[in-house]
Amino acid sequence: MAHVLAPPGATANALDAEFARYLGAPVTTRMTQAQITEAVCHTYDRAGVRLVLIDENPPPQPEHHHRRGDRGSVERPR
Repeated sequence: MAHVLAPPGATANALDAEFARYLGAPVTTRMTQAQITEAVCHTYDRAGVRLVLIDENPPPQPEHHHRRGDRGSVERPR
């Protein structure tokens, strides 16, 4: 099994690149998307991976801290 984090709205190219990075697959800037996909699939197959989980990683939400004794007001992180 492989677990890959992807930014929201990731393109096929971005996913291929993330898969390759996750695997440490040899990828060069001159490779086409089809070549990168082939390298990724080949590497997954050789590693015995049969399941790939793609997790859309949402942007971090700001934390809100309430001041002690101050109901309803919010202290912003600095």
